[in-house]
Amino acid sequence: MAKRPSGLGRGLEALIPEAAHAAGATRQGALNIPLDKIVPNKFQPRATFNEAELAQLAESIRQHGVLQPVVVEEGLNGYTLIAGERRFRASKLAGRTTIPAVVRTVSDQSRLELALIENVQRSDLSPIETAHAYKRLADDFGMTQEQIAVVAGKARATVANTLRLLDLSPEVQEELVAGRLSEGHARALVGLPDSEQAWLARTFVRDAVTVRGAEAAASTVRGAQRGTITKQKRRGALPNEELVALQRELERALGTPVKVKSTGTGGQIVIEYYSAEELERIIEQLKGEQ
Repeated sequence: MAKRPSGLGRGLEALIPEAAHAAGATRQGALNIPLDKIVPNKFQPRATFNEAELAQLAESIRQHGVLQPVVVEEGLNGYTLIAGERRFRASKLAGRTTIPAVVRTVSDQSRLELALIENVQRSDLSPIETAHAYKRLADDFGMTQEQIAVVAGKARATVANTLRLLDLSPEVQEELVAGRLSEGHARALVGLPDSEQAWLARTFVRDAVTVRGAEAAASTVRGAQRGTITKQKRRGALPNEELVALQRELERALGTPVKVKSTGTGGQIVIEYYSAEELERIIEQLKGEQ
């Protein structure tokens, strides 16, 4: 792999110094380019754009114009957007026909890096979108986690933890993208079976469980799983399938982890809860008041 420029971690100015200068407080050197001659960046890591925020930006553009030029690359049939897709989209909403732009030539890798820098450093990406961008830098361009950390201006451990979010179940990833689940809540679920992730995530959202509570709940489930595996090995037999089915049925009904322990003819049912509000809800449910 070719030696990388040492300044990537400093952001836009390290990759395209002139573009970064022009995209600041001044529009000097920017061209007014027709919006219909510009196509979006195919390496844009953002999959969703907040419509309300775009509408606010469009109103600002109607009143004051586009204060920061976008960055584009010229091609045979027009221009490709490198950085500034929110301004590009909002300008269209505002009814403008042109946009100030700085024209530069960059590689595919730099296009992705620039889009990542622009969004991640502004905290505009969801954790899942960020994770996909990191993965693309690793898969398509052979970058290590250390190199990605430099580009994104993050610690290597942060990059590693973000990439692990891609191991979550699709349902949990959707909750994360929608903003109903925080990254801290989601990280607590990494490594659990998809079915466990799903009902725990629903519980976290419904009962507004704190991140600390989420970590405790996930730890309890992991501990229960390890205990079951240990007992299976010690007994040399499969667990009672009917007992496991009843435990899962109770968990679905109560929306919280449940342990059913058999002691022969009898046993114990242990119901977990992670907040006073959740305890009240479970009690009301058991009393038939919900």
